[in-house]
Amino acid sequence: MGSLSVKVFALLAFLAFASPAWAGEKVLDAISSSVKKGKNNGSVSLGFAKTSGNTDTESLSAKANLSHKGETTRFSLSAKSIYGRSDGASTKEELETVFRAELRKDKWFPFWDFSHYRNPFQKYDYRIATGPGLGYFFLKDDAKYLSGSYYLYYNKDRLTEGADRGYQYYIHNIEGRIRYKFSDSLKFKQKAVYKLTSKKPDDYYFIFETSIVNDITKRLALEVTYESKYQNLPVSDSVRKTDTNFTTSIRYNF
Repeated sequence: MGSLSVKVFALLAFLAFASPAWAGEKVLDAISSSVKKGKNNGSVSLGFAKTSGNTDTESLSAKANLSHKGETTRFSLSAKSIYGRSDGASTKEELETVFRAELRKDKWFPFWDFSHYRNPFQKYDYRIATGPGLGYFFLKDDAKYLSGSYYLYYNKDRLTEGADRGYQYYIHNIEGRIRYKFSDSLKFKQKAVYKLTSKKPDDYYFIFETSIVNDITKRLALEVTYESKYQNLPVSDSVRKTDTNFTTSIRYNF
């Protein structure tokens, strides 16, 4: 599967960013024009999370999002963390950061991601991943959207223990997203991701996340999120397969 993943990685990168429709000067001109006419948005959130799985505790949660939206381009940076301590020892530590550069052409959106993940309670000192992807909006208007995407990451993992602590491999991602706006102040979001690694046919992950956001004022909002992460082959026998986070937070938009 490793050789096939390399070929798919190269093909997807070519289709996403080197096709004739976006080649050469057209890409640069489109990006330059879009950035100049775009707008910036951001938010920060702070709250509490009830976790289960490899940690069963109540922890502090924090999130931050920055985005630039142009006519044909999107740039976004998101970071989220859950952290807890008790009696001088860490009881929960999870950090995830993702940067995405994205183009928009009709209903299609090719993109490239860079991500970092850390969770020592899953035995991950860090996981660095990058790769191209291609998405499609099946439904999109001001009140709702439904999208699907496929992206291929090149991963480099560093484990917290073990004789062989470093791994490099590819991971195939199939993702679906839905958002529905019930009213100007109430929004619903949901995401599901299936991940299959190039290491073994049964080495896969499934991530599910759903959230409701209720605007209190123009700047403040209440957000409730449930997230479940399943890994079929944990890196250690001491690691549980499923982690869940239930988070309630206050969000400030700017």
